Amino acid sequence: MKKTNDPKRAENGGRKHPPVRMLLGIALCALLSGCGRQMNKYELRDLGIEAMRAGDYEGAKQRFAEALEASNGQVSELQYDIVKYRAECEVRLNQFEDARHSYEVLSELDKNADNQWHYQEILAEITGIDRLSEAAELMEAGSYQEAYDSLELLSDLNGGMVGRTAYFNRAVCLEYLGRFSEAEDAFDAYLNQYADDEAAQKELDFLKTR
Repeated sequence: MKKTNDPKRAENGGRKHPPVRMLLGIALCALLSGCGRQMNKYELRDLGIEAMRAGDYEGAKQRFAEALEASNGQVSELQYDIVKYRAECEVRLNQFEDARHSYEVLSELDKNADNQWHYQEILAEITGIDRLSEAAELMEAGSYQEAYDSLELLSDLNGGMVGRTAYFNRAVCLEYLGRFSEAEDAFDAYLNQYADDEAAQKELDFLKTR
């Protein structure tokens, strides 16, 4: 029998090893939930959460949409959970109309009283964001009194971002309307609550020089 001079072939009886690239491909395929196997709603949900944690909100939203599609119209706690995650992605992407729709769906389907309060709170914030945008357009057009009036119901310092922004913008309107003493008082009150806001501090410092 002719001896081989190839030590690798001699070790395995002359059989060639599978190419390394092929082995890596097989392993990677297994890690990706199986070659050709369609992922179920639980796997898609988990991938969406992973994408959210990585800051890929658009990719996460797509995964949640696929998870809902894989649910075949079933209404359950899992579906509520997926829609909640999708809605959060939409808010983070500033897709407020999509977020509004998601929370309206949740409010209609999920009858849990505690959850209902949360959904309504978020819907109110989204509505407030619309009002803030309208007021910002008025300010850009120089209609400061109209903007000031439109922000009245939103303006507060209770910790909500919409109320905080509305309060700040009302103070700016007062400044542009020449009501400097009122504007100074407004920024002073604002900074008592949000002392680290550098923009507000600059506005207050400017007003004190007038």
